[in-house]
Amino acid sequence: IWWWYCSADADEVDRYVKYNYADKVWDYGNMDRTAFIDPSQGAGIERPYAPDANGVLYQHEEGITADGASLDFFGESGDITIDRGVLFQIRKLLPDFKSITGSIDVYLKSKNYSRSNAVTKGPYNVSPTDLRKSVRARGRQVSIRFEGNKADDSMQLGTTEAQVVASGRRG
Repeated sequence: IWWWYCSADADEVDRYVKYNYADKVWDYGNMDRTAFIDPSQGAGIERPYAPDANGVLYQHEEGITADGASLDFFGESGDITIDRGVLFQIRKLLPDFKSITGSIDVYLKSKNYSRSNAVTKGPYNVSPTDLRKSVRARGRQVSIRFEGNKADDSMQLGTTEAQVVASGRRG
């Protein structure tokens, strides 16, 4: 379900909020579109079409590029606490992709405390043949970010696992 609206300084619709009821996930972003027509409206088309404020017509839900150009994307978890109060180190990632084309960059963002600044490690480049990836991140909480930005990059995530060990602090 999509809701479209104008930002404070816009004259045309340029933002959206989206709810995926199958996965129970919210999403939001910027996208300049003034109208939509989709297959359910009996227009004899297979994919949705929508123009922007300049009259450029876009076909949606087709392919993995923006008219041949790269289409930046990412997926990022929230903070994950392994064991409350325990400092840990992530040594390996076991990436699981239901599908992957091209290569994907992975970043680990770790924190010692929930309100402290995150330390970002990476990018760790993952390709379709990688079964595991050596990484280094230490903290009490971690988030993981997958991203791509080349025209041939695409992914569908599975369940990524990590090798995690308890870690102490020196001094």
